[in-house]
Amino acid sequence: MPAKKRSFFDVKNSVSANKLRQYPGIKKGYDRLFPYAKPKIKSETRIPYDGTFFVIGNCFARSIEKSLNRAERRYLSSPTDLGLPGSAMEQFGRYNIYNLDVSTNEIDWARDPSNNAVNDALIEVEGEWVDMQIHWTFAHGKQDAETYRKIYNTSYAGVYNADTVIVSVSGIEQWFDRKTGLYLNIMPSRRMTDDAPDRFELHRLDVDACAASLRRFCDLVLEHSTKDPLILVTVSPVSQPSVHGDDDALVDQFLAKATQRAAADMVCAEYDRVEYLPFLEMAMLSDFKFGYRENSPNHTSQALANRGVAHMLETYEGPSGGATLLAAIGHTEAQLIALDFEAAVVAAEKATNFDLRNDELDMLYTRALRGVSKNFEAMTYLLDRLVEGVVTDPDRHIREVLNMLKNTGDKHQIERLLVYLMDWDIDQKQYELLFDAMFEARQKASTIAGAHAQEIAALKKMAREGEHRAIVEQAKTMLDNADDPLALQDRETVLLLMTQSMAKQGHHADIFLPLTNYVTDSEKPSIRLTTMLLNYAKSHADVATLETIINLKDKIGDALQWGILETRFQRLQADLSRDIQPAWQ
Repeated sequence: MPAKKRSFFDVKNSVSANKLRQYPGIKKGYDRLFPYAKPKIKSETRIPYDGTFFVIGNCFARSIEKSLNRAERRYLSSPTDLGLPGSAMEQFGRYNIYNLDVSTNEIDWARDPSNNAVNDALIEVEGEWVDMQIHWTFAHGKQDAETYRKIYNTSYAGVYNADTVIVSVSGIEQWFDRKTGLYLNIMPSRRMTDDAPDRFELHRLDVDACAASLRRFCDLVLEHSTKDPLILVTVSPVSQPSVHGDDDALVDQFLAKATQRAAADMVCAEYDRVEYLPFLEMAMLSDFKFGYRENSPNHTSQALANRGVAHMLETYEGPSGGATLLAAIGHTEAQLIALDFEAAVVAAEKATNFDLRNDELDMLYTRALRGVSKNFEAMTYLLDRLVEGVVTDPDRHIREVLNMLKNTGDKHQIERLLVYLMDWDIDQKQYELLFDAMFEARQKASTIAGAHAQEIAALKKMAREGEHRAIVEQAKTMLDNADDPLALQDRETVLLLMTQSMAKQGHHADIFLPLTNYVTDSEKPSIRLTTMLLNYAKSHADVATLETIINLKDKIGDALQWGILETRFQRLQADLSRDIQPAWQ
């Protein structure tokens, strides 16, 4: 039975109006899918620029809230100042809800503060009362448990005062309490099932059940809201860490997303004020690295939420400073991940050219500038920001500038920084010593910079002609020549050409020693060289090399590859302990 029937002429008219009807290909729409997916939100609905948001769902919902905060938007969900136990971060995390029926319980109870049904969520275990709408680790004496339960529940009343409600639906497996008739946020503990073996059961939802759950939520919000709210539904790209069936978790979780996606499509078609946000598609149609954390693969990155929320704000609000800044952060992050530094500069300057900046974009923008060898511009930009007195964390900017000035700054830039630092109560003698040391280091570097330009040009010509063995021999000679040392930038260029040539010859094992020595010796290693080191290590490093690289983690800094490297290191260690020869040898 078809879900929907349309006439030929209706199809013809709608197709002709849909400029995005063709799937991206090489000739058309390629940039909508590569290097990362950019599905379009198609809506004529508008929300007020100064409106409020309420976000419900699992940890992806918390990422959406963080993105809203970056865009200077106000959300009423997840308050952390209500006097509940734990740090602000712990309280924030307790708003992670893993099935929609739990959220619906909360907003239903929140309509009437005197409703004691809210305490049905509490289950007694060995003298403590556990709140299963939150987590079985949230356990207290009965009086405290009831007090916290009431406070926690009242925080959901804000859903009825929000202009826009964003709901992130997730899995299709939900634990059900047969005694209370409530769905639970988490699997019951062993002690609970020992006390009442028949009390809990696992429900697996199909499309109709997911749609019914979403309708119940929407009906409550639309009926009782003090506004005319817009409900935006998204399917969370986050996956459960484990599943309760017989299938592979990869297959099961894809089915769960598809089921919730089909249910969302049904419900959005039934309501005028319920629409869909394609955040799931942004994640799953992109290369993994653009949407997920390599060290926690079932979780999404903040960068994904930044891009998605920016697009949402641009669609529903129209152009605004906050949305432009958030979009610049999100797309600059993504282009840096893609190692397309020129595109990253363009993305950042869509905000900086209009004087839309913050500390986060400052760091991303200067990384992008350095990636296209505009070190002078990167330093000048950071110095301007410091002198303007508008940065939130000056120490971070100062550290970044100092690292760059030691190698590539000129006298004027050094003077500007030191004038700025004088306001930080630096002793005059220390000030003079710092100036002299930095300027002398820079002068020494500048006297030898460019001296090897012809040799480097020759190496590049050999690379174009495929003379990789000759490149390796010549590069080693240049790097080892203590009588005619290379300037830092020249050394990095020669090292890059040499390691690329080694890889072209299949000599991956030879790559690691020069690269690890370079990282060890460098105060601020090149992003491009460290990325190359980590990428080769993912598939070619042995146990000893991996251990060396992992020990350089503090110097290299954050990188997507660490999770894979550490997992590979542990696996190879285990293989060696069982006397198993690695497959790559």
